[in-house]
Amino acid sequence: MSVLPAEKRNSALFVQLGSGNINIYVMENSKMVDTYSLKIGGLRINELFEESLDSPKDYVQVIREYLTPFFETLSDAIPEKLSQFIVSGNEIQTIASMCNATNSLDFSIMERTAFTKMYKKAKEKGTEAISMEYDIPQEEVEVLLPSLIVLNRLLKYTVNDSILLSNVLLSDAVMFEMLFPKEASFVVKAYEEFTLQSATSIAERFGRDTGHISRVSSVALEIYDKMKKLHGYKLRERTLLQVSAILQDIGKYVNVRNHALLSYNTITNLDIVGINDHERLIIATVCYYHNGNIPSMDSPIYNQLSQEDRVMVSKLAAILQISNAINTSHSPKFEQVSVNMKNGKLNIYLTTLKNINLEKWAFIAKTKLFREVYGLNATIIKRGVL
Repeated sequence: MSVLPAEKRNSALFVQLGSGNINIYVMENSKMVDTYSLKIGGLRINELFEESLDSPKDYVQVIREYLTPFFETLSDAIPEKLSQFIVSGNEIQTIASMCNATNSLDFSIMERTAFTKMYKKAKEKGTEAISMEYDIPQEEVEVLLPSLIVLNRLLKYTVNDSILLSNVLLSDAVMFEMLFPKEASFVVKAYEEFTLQSATSIAERFGRDTGHISRVSSVALEIYDKMKKLHGYKLRERTLLQVSAILQDIGKYVNVRNHALLSYNTITNLDIVGINDHERLIIATVCYYHNGNIPSMDSPIYNQLSQEDRVMVSKLAAILQISNAINTSHSPKFEQVSVNMKNGKLNIYLTTLKNINLEKWAFIAKTKLFREVYGLNATIIKRGVL
């Protein structure tokens, strides 16, 4: 991403092709504004409609009809044409070869007309003929064709005459971070921002109040940073806490009652940019305990985790519970919230002229887990506005 010039990043449609899912990221004004996940990649689509392969036109038609509801939703969310179309994934090299794309270090450039010509040929001739013409194993073409159908449909949302094919895979990024940690820190920071933007976009789609989310996140991170020596976690766990603060209440979109469980069930089925399956389960479980409940081995949700993950969930949830208590009114009551550790106690100072009796009541109710996990008392102290 960082290798792409700023002018090319102004607005773009990023597509990540996977065997089991296809992720779509919308970027406007050089910021990611929305994410979508089609939980069915080339391999899954091929498995679903394998019986139609003998008739290329029927195969393409049934897949297009199957994907119509998803693309109707996408059309409503992208009212204007995006300038760039950028695709990454394990099938990229094959597509680039089939379209005679020009190669560079980080991107291959494929002409729009070359892709549409190749796609038309592929959908009319079928997998066996394409396999012979391009010297590609037929089973590989069978998985590739559904991805081509998706890409062709997505092409309508962009206007550029060229398609950028990213040659950088996740494995390359991991190796880069191992070999060049200082340089990689900038990349990590960029992907962290993408992760937070993705989570915020999801929360907005579930009707959450971004002002409240920002206030809860801010307090949670302030506490997290002041307690580094006690919890022992680093930047990655900080991001997991922040994503949890953003997504904790999305279950309320379905039903306010028992929304913590609804949030958990929803999050475990979400695709969040930059978050793997293991991290998503951590986030979902932290959100399940955000509202004051105490984790227990009697709960299958908690018991299924490893010992290490249970400790992490408890530590992060304890911080999130306190932050929620301070923001229990869901209104911007405080001019400033500051935190310090003194004499073995966590002190949280609330600068305001308003009554904080509600916050004091909620704080008492939601500090039990914090005391159990960290062995510390926590208190809130009101400060007047100067």
